Amino acid sequence: MPRYQHDYDEPNLNNLHTAMELVEDIPHLRVTLGSDNITITGDVNVATEIKVNNTASQSIPVYFPSNPTVSVSSLPEVEVKNDSGNPLSISKNTSANSPTNRLYVSQETDAILADSNYFFNVSRGMIPGHTTLVRNAFNPNVSQDTETSVWVEGGIYPHGSWTTAQKLYVISTSAADTGQSILIEGLDSNYNLQTETVTTNGTTAVATTKNFIRIHTATVVSSSNGSANAGEITFHLTSGTGTVVAHIRAGFGITKLSQYTVPAGKTAYILYGAATSFRSGAGNIGSQVRMMVRPYGGSFVLAYIAEVVNGQYRDDFPTPMKITEKSDIDVRCLADANNTLFSATYSIVLIDN
Repeated sequence: MPRYQHDYDEPNLNNLHTAMELVEDIPHLRVTLGSDNITITGDVNVATEIKVNNTASQSIPVYFPSNPTVSVSSLPEVEVKNDSGNPLSISKNTSANSPTNRLYVSQETDAILADSNYFFNVSRGMIPGHTTLVRNAFNPNVSQDTETSVWVEGGIYPHGSWTTAQKLYVISTSAADTGQSILIEGLDSNYNLQTETVTTNGTTAVATTKNFIRIHTATVVSSSNGSANAGEITFHLTSGTGTVVAHIRAGFGITKLSQYTVPAGKTAYILYGAATSFRSGAGNIGSQVRMMVRPYGGSFVLAYIAEVVNGQYRDDFPTPMKITEKSDIDVRCLADANNTLFSATYSIVLIDN
């Protein structure tokens, strides 16, 4: 019997694979008329525009003479766009095998280093339309044989109570948590990314000014005493006593939610999943991790399941798991003993549709 199932995989990853290819040794650009080459000497005056068709989806090398009569720095600003009117990037190839006067016009990259890999450049923000993030979640008290979502609050995450965008109410169990700035990152009513910073007022609830349909992360970015939150900070719907949708544990300074919703206009590719299960002084323990996915307008299905034995587990997906826009992800666990501590981590690359 296999230790896990991976049934939600949709390996249609043309965008991801294309972005990961780094093309070398590209031939010189030629100007032709039909099948004949054209040799141009002297100045060339262009009345409107020059269009270059590059069906290979790769960089186009642009050369300058070894001793140009005018320096590149003194040239007027040049804006390069594709057929859709979107700006293209111009970067210098600094690899040892390339001449120093070679520039590249590229639609896929922006100053990507020749010796770096795709994921590193995504993390650096150097590939337009591609972003990466890591979801790390924690449940401090899992009960025996009771399925629960991986988040600090415990229990199954209340997706069913959050069907419309609405204000969030932020409150702490400690009066010491007054004057703290908390950055909320989530989605608006159209499932587009949205942020807001609220200032806490201790045990009195503070409402956001914006309406959220989902919350991804909330972080204490500053406080009057320079410390993380002293009490339990919770985020509610309707009022300060309404349904809890996020929880910052005392001293953590950040939510630890396994739940994530893919923003509108983007596709998520999950690269790996990992989990840990621990119970102090109890010897070997076994737990089960379940990744539930709900496509927009659909129902939650079991996308992935694995057994966490003797403490930790990790699975790197040879082909990333594809999750479509507006889909909800909820990682859950099932433990074989009370008072089990459980954590879950997974990595995502988001690509614009």
